[in-house]
Amino acid sequence: MSDPFLQFTQMLARSQWWEPARIEALQRKALQRILIHAWQQTPAYRERLAPLFSVDDQPDLSRWSDVPVLTRQEAQARADEFYARQVPDQAGESFEQQTSGSTGMPLRHRTSALQRVANQAAAARSLDWYKVDPDKSCAHFSATVPGASDLPDGTTQQEWQRGSPKGTGYWLDHKLTDSAQKLAWLRRNPTNYLGASPNTALGIVLEAQNTQSEPPHYEALMLGGEMLTPHTETILRACLSEILINNYGSEECGRMAVCCPEYKNFHLHEEFCLIEVLDGENSAVQPGQTGRVVVTPFYNFAMPLIRYAIGDYATLSAESCSCGRSSRTLSKIMGRERHLFRFGNGTSFWPSLRIEEFQAIVPFQQWQIVQDREDHLSISLILPDTDISFDRNAFRMAICDAFRQQVDVDITLVCDIPRDSSGKFEEFKSTL
Repeated sequence: MSDPFLQFTQMLARSQWWEPARIEALQRKALQRILIHAWQQTPAYRERLAPLFSVDDQPDLSRWSDVPVLTRQEAQARADEFYARQVPDQAGESFEQQTSGSTGMPLRHRTSALQRVANQAAAARSLDWYKVDPDKSCAHFSATVPGASDLPDGTTQQEWQRGSPKGTGYWLDHKLTDSAQKLAWLRRNPTNYLGASPNTALGIVLEAQNTQSEPPHYEALMLGGEMLTPHTETILRACLSEILINNYGSEECGRMAVCCPEYKNFHLHEEFCLIEVLDGENSAVQPGQTGRVVVTPFYNFAMPLIRYAIGDYATLSAESCSCGRSSRTLSKIMGRERHLFRFGNGTSFWPSLRIEEFQAIVPFQQWQIVQDREDHLSISLILPDTDISFDRNAFRMAICDAFRQQVDVDITLVCDIPRDSSGKFEEFKSTL
């Protein structure tokens, strides 16, 4: 039997230049395959997919919009009903997993080995775009690799990227270590590349600055799991690596997009999933508009996710990318709904603040803004020196001006900003 990883990578090398119509034909074929499987093998889809199978066992894709969007809450509450009774041999072994729970609602799910291979192939293409050599070494902060939680050294494995057995990978659990431990571990394990969330990488830079030492430098950073803000991007490029590979995906859906190496757009991995950007009425938004991200992975036969609302919002690009690659792109990923701030006058938006304007008032290293009431914001600041004094009223006024709202603002100086249960850091968060 042919190696599916080799088949995928060979296809991806060609398909990135295909005409959109050819990509769409590939997607229709893959979509039909996963739909038939879900219809036949997954109890929850007998009703959900009924509009597509009203005539025979071939799905009528013209009625695709009649398929209800699957929410995370429903998938969580009825997980067993979304598990397939049987999985085709070519899909390989099924793995039981659980998402990080950064939303407060961890999702128990299953993943096919073939889905993992698709993720590995998408990763390989992304590395190729950025001219990363997977035969070199890479350090990773992850809580999902066996042995990563074996503190203080984590684990070491060969072939950190499939298909490149010469490369050595190092893993350490990001949830069980603080920035000082992470920096010390990186110094003990010098590598060519680093894989981390943006704020984990930022924490390493800040720890080095606090100890008046130079942070390690890398040929490239592979980022994912969190939003990369312009401020954090500037610091990481200046202190850790000029090359940032910004990935977009999730544990249950796999890799969905990667930032273009030449421009700022996120290229969708359309060969492996169908991504829709929908408005509040579940209709497709127009290019240039923002909507919620709805995903259908093509190769997870263990637990098909059909029109699954991942909880993110993104903006669909109005034009094709100038790099010449043919996949659709996202011009911006806004983040989760919990990052959306809503105010009493009916306005709402995702905060995107120029942090430099506030650091001109007080030179903080990191902050977190939490909206806990419609008219109230709680701001935590980490300062390089707690003896620094600043004009708190000026800071509050600057915040109100930036949000275009008259709200109460509480400012607290802290030594550390706790991460959520998944180990992720959120710069902006609404608890409404």
